[in-house]
Amino acid sequence: MRVIFLDLDGVICLLPTSGSPDAFDYGCVGQLNRILNEYPDVKLVISSAWRLLWPPLRLRDHFEQYGIDPLRIVGHTPHIPDIDSVRGDEIAKWLAEHPVDDFVILDDDGDMGPLLPKLFRTKFRTGLTAQIADDIIGYF
Repeated sequence: MRVIFLDLDGVICLLPTSGSPDAFDYGCVGQLNRILNEYPDVKLVISSAWRLLWPPLRLRDHFEQYGIDPLRIVGHTPHIPDIDSVRGDEIAKWLAEHPVDDFVILDDDGDMGPLLPKLFRTKFRTGLTAQIADDIIGYF
């Protein structure tokens, strides 16, 4: 299995959202769907803080509303409340419990620790662009 660890704000949401699913950007979602269409075996793991705000079934409904197949979502990273923890720690913990063949991280932050080489970093104002989607398609 191949996985994309998906942050939402700054990746497929471009507005300050406070976790509002109405902020999904259709252009960015289109780029994500382009990657998913190219690789039907790729799954999504939600690494965004949204996983702490929304019940999984409700979040899946919002993904479906924006054209993302909710069956592609196979989980979310665990929350590590340690003040020194970074998102990369949460991803590493998920990986330790769920072996995968390969993965990438889609995020607008660089707090990935040793997983930084797997990061395809977006910018908060532009999100997932065609170039970044092309880079991920080329990577997989």
